[in-house]
Amino acid sequence: LVKLLLEPAFGVASDAKGRKMFLILREAVAIGALLLLLFARSWEYFFISMMLVGVSNSLVSVWSTLVAEFAPKDRLGFVYSVMGACYTAGGLVGTLAAGYVADAFGYGAVYTVATVVAFTGLALVWLKLPETRTEPPTKVEWRKTLTSYMHALNPPKELRGFYVAMALDLLAFSMGMRLLSGILNGGYGYTPWMISLYTTALTLTQAGSQIPLGR
Repeated sequence: LVKLLLEPAFGVASDAKGRKMFLILREAVAIGALLLLLFARSWEYFFISMMLVGVSNSLVSVWSTLVAEFAPKDRLGFVYSVMGACYTAGGLVGTLAAGYVADAFGYGAVYTVATVVAFTGLALVWLKLPETRTEPPTKVEWRKTLTSYMHALNPPKELRGFYVAMALDLLAFSMGMRLLSGILNGGYGYTPWMISLYTTALTLTQAGSQIPLGR
């Protein structure tokens, strides 16, 4: 819900102020979410952490825009597929490592390592990532920003079929995949390591197919 409400607004604001500051925010919010999980002692901590994850995820489209502005126009699909493969490969290593560390050392160790990695990501974005928006920053049109969600629900006529198809795709994915780990753990006794293996198989397939499909 947080992602759904905020993503259009962040897109409008990044068009006015640039991409980098919002990507720094994305990394900082992710660190906050991990710290809450690390020190959670009640469900309220977990709930707030998931809201912060939603804020972080709502900034993914700003990252996608930055990739598009980096890429040569005639190689856009290829550059996206390379970035997606690298992103997925990181998830591949992280998923395997998380399953092993959770079984061997407990969940606290997983979130400790994840927080250190997230701090490293924040430092790299802050120090190394260039700003791709070449125009000087402009004033944010708050009326346009606050109403961007309504505009997002009314796409151009020629894109409405695509929007519906993507919505149905995500609906089906969410109904099946989001519950699968819980089903395997609660109903069949899968350990974190076993769950990480099947998730890694899914991620490996994604990483291996993205570059040739992008080409």
